[in-house]
Amino acid sequence: MRGHRSALQRWRSKNSADNAGPGRWGNRARGHEDGRHAGDMRGRGASSGTCHLAPVKFFPDTSDKRAERAGVDKFALRRRALAEAALEAIAERGFARTGLREIAQHSELSHGSLHYYFTDKNDLIAEAVRISKGGLGDRYLAVLERAETAEELAAGAAEELARSVHDDARLHRLWYDLRNQSLFESGFGDTIAEVEADLQDAIWRVVERYSELCGRPCRFTPLFAYALTDGMLQHALIRHLRGDGEAIARLRRECRELFAASV
Repeated sequence: MRGHRSALQRWRSKNSADNAGPGRWGNRARGHEDGRHAGDMRGRGASSGTCHLAPVKFFPDTSDKRAERAGVDKFALRRRALAEAALEAIAERGFARTGLREIAQHSELSHGSLHYYFTDKNDLIAEAVRISKGGLGDRYLAVLERAETAEELAAGAAEELARSVHDDARLHRLWYDLRNQSLFESGFGDTIAEVEADLQDAIWRVVERYSELCGRPCRFTPLFAYALTDGMLQHALIRHLRGDGEAIARLRRECRELFAASV
């Protein structure tokens, strides 16, 4: 065995010396690389004995992320649609007299679907508040963009405020109801505060722009301007809901007077 092993070693040594040319070594090196490549391919495809290589991803797969975003978007859209459908029921009956079951019955929604999209009544109320008051600030800012003079700005803001009380009286009534309830209910208090901050910002931008167009400094602070506007709107709403036929016209006139007093 020792002699056989020595002869085999001598043969391997001679064969290695004969094949020492650069071309043969290049072929062997390429064969080595090809073997590594084949191993990689085996790892990507069928199993290769004891070695299982993880798949190599040259481009990140974002299909899962896209599907996740689509699911979130659909959930948010459906949630908003349900809140819009329930808004009328809450506006008609008020916060204290309306539960999820009453909302489901009034809006022809299933009680189970409301529980799927909203954790509780307060969660639904918070979404409804964002919908009901979010558009008012946007309409104020639309007036701001259209007006070129101080008179146009004051007239446009007064008209928008009067139109809002006339057309959306129930939603304004719901807003004041919920704002009062937030003093006792903590579930949607943060939403009330957020919406009020947005309204205050929108009103201040209009008042500030009015002072710029007049060329005089504004005499109000942002909070004072919001408090005056909000109080004026609330009292006009109360008079309007009680059947005062002059409430809307009076609100329009008082709004213009408030602008004039701000500079």
